[in-house]
Order: sequence, then structure tokens, then C-alpha cells
Amino acid sequence: MSLQVPDQKRRYGYHFVEIVGKIFKFHVMTYIGLYRATFLLMEY
Repeated sequence: MSLQVPDQKRRYGYHFVEIVGKIFKFHVMTYIGLYRATFLLMEY
């Protein structure tokens, strides 16, 4: 049983990192889009 607990934690940690990575990537894409939009508006 003592060996199963770290394995479960590792699995949950991996899923958490994957979800955070997806959210972070989405936010980065959104921020880049907003930055480009504001930059284009500033040029005019």
C-alpha cells in the first residue's frame, strides 16, 4: 500500500501539470492576441 500512494500522487500531479499547461497556453495565446490588437490600434 505504501508504494501505491506515491504513484497516485505522481499521476494526479501529472494531470494537474497538464491542465495548468493547457490553461497557461490558452492564456498566453489570448494575451498575444490582445497585445497585437492593441499594438495595431496604437499604430493608427
